[in-house]
Amino acid sequence: MLRPMTHKTRIRILDQHGRFAHPEEQLDAFLLQSRPLLTESEYLIPYPICKAFSDRLLVDVGTVPIEQSSQGLLPWELACCWIDEEGDPKIRMRPTKNKKISYNSILVHELVHAVRARLSSKKFEEFCAYDTCSVLSPLPKWRKFLGPLFSSAREVLVILLLLWCNFILPFFFRLHPHPFSLLIIPALCLGLPLMRLIYRWRIWNKATKNIQAYWPERTYALLVRLGDDEITWLSKLPREKVPDAVHEKAMHEWRWEFFVEHILK
Repeated sequence: MLRPMTHKTRIRILDQHGRFAHPEEQLDAFLLQSRPLLTESEYLIPYPICKAFSDRLLVDVGTVPIEQSSQGLLPWELACCWIDEEGDPKIRMRPTKNKKISYNSILVHELVHAVRARLSSKKFEEFCAYDTCSVLSPLPKWRKFLGPLFSSAREVLVILLLLWCNFILPFFFRLHPHPFSLLIIPALCLGLPLMRLIYRWRIWNKATKNIQAYWPERTYALLVRLGDDEITWLSKLPREKVPDAVHEKAMHEWRWEFFVEHILK
């Protein structure tokens, strides 16, 4: 006779398949997920990438659907990840013959987005994707650093619109602005995101080092499961107080209890 599945077992299975709980999600609501999980025979992603993910992040990504298409991608996008109506992640990749672009790097990047989709992370989503990607599939340092410069495609479109208006409208209305004034908007459009990028990299790196000091083999396995506020909280902890703070948090929050028992063990 089969015994009913315990809550802890159900949490572990969902987490292992990339169904991460939102930081503010109640345990009962999280356990209501009832969609069937795919089996190994239904894997859609090459085994080496699945194994790299499983070894480093303790999550199985072999069943995330991937399609080769340019439909819906912005001109500068090589791939994108979205959540369908049933709450499952899907990846679309642009067909490319560019040998300078690593297919594995792009795929790993999007897989990080796929497993973090339920976290609704905005500040550190791209930081986690680029940093994890560089660990599993090496990236040039400049690309890793500048990758999270913009937080969303909408932000890029707004900046492009501002730059277009800055250079085109004065000539369209036959204005003659001073050349220096034409540089103000570009400087702001690039300077402000760059300052934000440096500030957020400092927070991300501080949080990463605080975890690495005590759980070096589980650093990215934990980071990929954390929301923005939790990453910021970790970055503000004094290094010597990290273990005590983590275990104290595990006493009050079911997600962190799971992290301590299964991720940081």
